Amino acid sequence: MCNDITMIELDRIGVIKSGEDVGYQIKVSKNTMGKGYYLFMSDDFSDENGNIADHHFESLRDVEDSFKDAKWEVEWL
Repeated sequence: MCNDITMIELDRIGVIKSGEDVGYQIKVSKNTMGKGYYLFMSDDFSDENGNIADHHFESLRDVEDSFKDAKWEVEWL
């Protein structure tokens, strides 16, 4: 995407700073069992009992488009 705060970083936890779902944590990973990428979202990945949602995308471009649609700025930790 753009700069350090929004560029997608694979296998790294980030916090949504603006756009939809502000405050949620996300992680983007390549699907190791097939094609595409997974976007995982949680209110707190360190909470073992927390809920984690996942979304599958066919390409990294599709993940980028999802970021744009949600108007996300992400700070990667």
